[in-house]
Formats: sequence, C-alpha cells, structure tokens
Amino acid sequence: MKRSSGSLPDGINFVNVWDNAMISARMVIVHGQVRNSPEGPGSVVVYFPDFPAQRFPSMHGYFKALVHLEKGENILKFEAEGPNGHRSTDTLRLRYQPIERNPPVHFCLLVAKDSPLTFDAPEYKIKTEGNSIDTAVRKLRLASYMMSAFTMEQMNRNDMGLRTFRPYEENEPDTVSNRDRNDKRMTTHIHIVRMDKTLADIRHPDVAQQNSKATRANDLFSWAGDALKKYGGPFSANFSQAACIYLDTHWDPSRQLVLGHAALGGNVNNIQLAIFGGHTLNAWPTCIEDIPRAFLDETRTDTRVIANDANQSGSAWEACNIGQGAFMHEIGHLLGCPHEPSGVMLRGYLNWNRSFMAIEGFNVRENRKRLEIVSSKDEDYWHRLDIMRFRFHLAFALPGEPKQERCSKPALFPTTNGFSAACPTGIYMVDIHCDGTSRGHIEFMDCPTEIMLTNEDLAQAIEPQHRQKPFEIHVHGRHMEQSNISNLQTFTQSAKAGKDVRSGVAGREAGNLVEVKLPSKPLSQVTVFSGDALDGMEFTYSDGQSVLFGKKGGSPHVYKANGDSLVGLSVRAGYWVDAGGVVLSGGRTAITGGPGGGVIDLIPPRGYRLTGVFGYFESWCQGIGVLYQP
Repeated sequence: MKRSSGSLPDGINFVNVWDNAMISARMVIVHGQVRNSPEGPGSVVVYFPDFPAQRFPSMHGYFKALVHLEKGENILKFEAEGPNGHRSTDTLRLRYQPIERNPPVHFCLLVAKDSPLTFDAPEYKIKTEGNSIDTAVRKLRLASYMMSAFTMEQMNRNDMGLRTFRPYEENEPDTVSNRDRNDKRMTTHIHIVRMDKTLADIRHPDVAQQNSKATRANDLFSWAGDALKKYGGPFSANFSQAACIYLDTHWDPSRQLVLGHAALGGNVNNIQLAIFGGHTLNAWPTCIEDIPRAFLDETRTDTRVIANDANQSGSAWEACNIGQGAFMHEIGHLLGCPHEPSGVMLRGYLNWNRSFMAIEGFNVRENRKRLEIVSSKDEDYWHRLDIMRFRFHLAFALPGEPKQERCSKPALFPTTNGFSAACPTGIYMVDIHCDGTSRGHIEFMDCPTEIMLTNEDLAQAIEPQHRQKPFEIHVHGRHMEQSNISNLQTFTQSAKAGKDVRSGVAGREAGNLVEVKLPSKPLSQVTVFSGDALDGMEFTYSDGQSVLFGKKGGSPHVYKANGDSLVGLSVRAGYWVDAGGVVLSGGRTAITGGPGGGVIDLIPPRGYRLTGVFGYFESWCQGIGVLYQP
C-alpha cells in the first residue's frame, strides 16, 4: 500500500469513489487513506445525516468502510483517529439513485413446515446474538447489501461504472444498524418461505450434497423452486431471481455431514435460483457495527456443535468467508456465471473478508499470523468474464441506458475460415474454450448486432500452447443469452465453395432431419403453421410453385410477399422452436406460435445467399436452421 509522503495537508484521500459520484445501490464500500498518518492501528468513524455513525478499523491510515446512503444527496463526514492521537477529517458527497426498473434479487429463508425456527450456533453466539429466525433475517439482510456493494466495487474497478444488482426492498423496520432509531426505511425484504417438507425430509442424508453416496443431491434445489412457486408473489412471473438459505441445515457430528445443505445455482420454474445451507449463519455479522467483530473473530470452530465446512472454516471469521463467499458464488450462477479460471467462481471467496477489512485475523486454514494490512489487490474478485456478463445483464443497467425487456440468442453461421454470429439485441463477447476451460475471450463493448471472426482472430486471443487444440466457442448476447459451437473445426468444415452450408441450429437437434432447397425467385406468399409451437412453413412463389417445410399443423398464418425474396428466418426457440416467421427483402413478418423461447434471426452472413431451410421434427419442430452458399 503506497502511503502519503506527508507533503499534503492532513485529510483523507478517497481511493475508489469521488465527490458527487452517482451510486446505484444503498451501500458502497469506500476505501481511503488518511494523509500523514503515523504507522499503526487506528479507526475511522463515518457520520451520516440520518443514520447512526459507524466505526471501522484502520492500519497505517488505510481503511475500508461499508457506507449507507439515503436516496438523493448524502454528505458524509469521515473522522480518522490514528496512533499518538493523530486526527484527520474530511467530507465525501455521494448521490444515491435507486434503479427500480432493474429486476431485483429476492433474498429468502426456506423453512421446514415443522421447523423450530433456529439455526446451528455455538453457545457464545447464542448468548450474544441469538440463533432465532429473526437473527437469521438480520444476517441475511446485511449479507445482501455486502454482496451488492462488493459487486459494485468490482464493476467500478473494471471501468464498468458504479453498477450492481439490487436486493428487493420494502419499506419496513430496518436492522442494518443495531442503533437505528428510524422505525422504517427501504431495506432488503427477506421472504420467509414455508415449505411442505419436514425437518426429516430436508435433513435426510440422501439429499445432502456433501454426502458422496447421496442419490438425490439435487432435490433441495428442486424443492426450493417448488416452494417459491407455491409461495407465489414475484415468483409467479415469467422471470424472477431468488437467493435462498435453508434455515434448517444441521451439522451431524456422528456422520461428519452437513444435512439440509446444497450449494447450487441455476434455473428452475422460470426462477434464476441460488440455494445454500444455513450452517455458517452463526458466523455472519448481524449489522454494520458487527462487521469488524465478525471478520476478526478468531474463535476456533467446535465441530461438536457446528461444521467446519470443507475443512476451510477453522475459525469463526473463516466460516463467515466460506458461508457468505460460497453463497455469493451460487448467486453468480443465478446471474448467469459458470465456473471460471479464477475469482469468486473458482472458490476465490476464501478471501471474502478482505473486501470489507483493512486487516485480517489469524488464519487457521493456512496457520498464518494476522495480516497487518490488506490492500485491494489481495481481495476476492469477480473474473473479467463475469464482469462482462454483468455489464450486459438486465439487472445491472444504469439510468439512461436502453431498457430491453426481451433479449435474443445469437445465431451462428460457419464461414470458410471461421464463423459469423448475428443477434438483433447485440453481441458483447466471444469466449474461447480449450480442454473445458476458458482460455481467452474477445470483447465487443459497442454490442454489435453482427460479428465475423476468422480462425486467426480466435487463435490470437489465446495463449500459443492452446492454439492447435479444438476450440469450443461461446457467443454471448445481452442478459444471459448464449449460443455455443462445441467444436469450431467441425462446425466450419461444411463451409466449402459450391456446397450448401448449414447454419447453427435454433432449438435442438432431436427427431427427424428435414431439409428443403428453396428456388431463388420471387415469392407471392409465406404461410406459417403453428399452434403452441412451430409445425411448418410453406413458401409459395409468383409462378405458382410451392415448397413445404415440415407439416401443415396448428393454424395457418398467411403473409403476402408481393414478389419479395426470402432473406432469412426469425424464430423464437429454447428447448424447441416455439414460434416462427420470415425475413423478406421488403421487411419482416410477425413471429407466430407459442410465447416461449428467445428471438433468433437466422440470416446468412454477408457475402452469402440463402438456399434452403433445414430442421429437426418430432411432433413439432425441435430445431431449425438455414442453408446458404457464398
């Protein structure tokens, strides 16, 4: 940590935020350096207009503070006290503008129908803070803001602005400070979700994820999705986001097994869902005042009472790291992140505490003495790939950025020396995998609707030792829309002069393959046959010829072409092809069929012409693509 030379007058340098910065979340982590501070421990107190003052530890004048903001302008006074009575004060002005249009993350406690409404905790914790469901609510509420603030700091460091996801809030009694005199304020609402499962169900060893012999290790995830759907409210919508803790998780010393716990994230019942067990809740801070105490609590884990998760929770503060950090990892899955080469999505959360503290306690896991100072470079972090995903995620939009309710999947097309991709709502990144791991990526910050990359472009984006290996390509569109090429070499083999080239498939390759060639002449009309899914299309030409693709099921939807030529297809597809339409030289038709799936445009890349349509059929169309030639 570079310290002040002493040439400047006393005061505080704010390292990561600036005066009059616009903040999009209730809490922000402020890093600061007290100028001319003597070496040694100290503290910084932050004074707020309408919130209790908060004290944070400093070392050699360096500090980190989790700062609460009210809507509008906030004038914050920082008062530092260092060794030998050295004092400095400074003021920071920040503006907080909540972004209510962004889809929130709902934080939930899942409880068994016969739950005692308590969680595992050692005796000293029960005496000092309790282990009731009310305590769990306070802990989860604060954690929601810690995770949001951590993510905003990471986005800011990557030059993506002060953006983050927002926890769902309501106007209700706030517990983020244990000295707040206000009855109510906008604060994270914790949903208490009663399940139809008993304690015996939840704590059965066969559903415990850490049980190597478990045969139903995914049940806790599906049960959570079912419980949220039954709970209703926001989880009845076509899209919602939920981060859930199982309150009734229990450490069984006789089995040496955490029961009622699974660390999983993904999609179920149209819910982007993260779940985690409550076995480390005892180590989480309950309020801002408790953050330094929690992250410096070196009390050894008593495995007669509580779990030492993954054998990496040898002390209370390390258990907090594992619990909150691993839960953040699952929220990463909720937000569309896979496992990454490093960072939060590769167990980088063992350093979770460092994002909030300038000092660190004795580390039992590494048998390492206290760290005198923890700088930003030593912290946990989101990998750059995750940062890119968040930048173009609907939950991370900033004021003034265009709102997109529905985003599209990229369509993929092989070319003679690479591939092309198109997406009407934009492409922001191509991720290149070798041996199952991301080896490099290419960013498109302007989010073009069409890209074309050569094999050489892709090779230059990765280390030389991987360039001769098969490439797997992930093409990313806004808001978690992604299309993949499993093997680029195989994908491009069909792109030979004089041969029909097949595009990538919208939907899936399941059922009977149907391929039709289409003449290059004027169309009089196009008929789309669809019900809840696409059944077929009929192309009728000005000379009376017609070509049927698929079958005449569902209802016919007739579109006049008036001599236009066929440019491509526009469909909605997910697991199968939900609906279909066409793109003509004179414009687009409607997309008719079922409401599911994302919009995909299947239009050959520039320099190529459409020659036909192919698809896969069972009872209806499962997958679809276009044929084209140079």
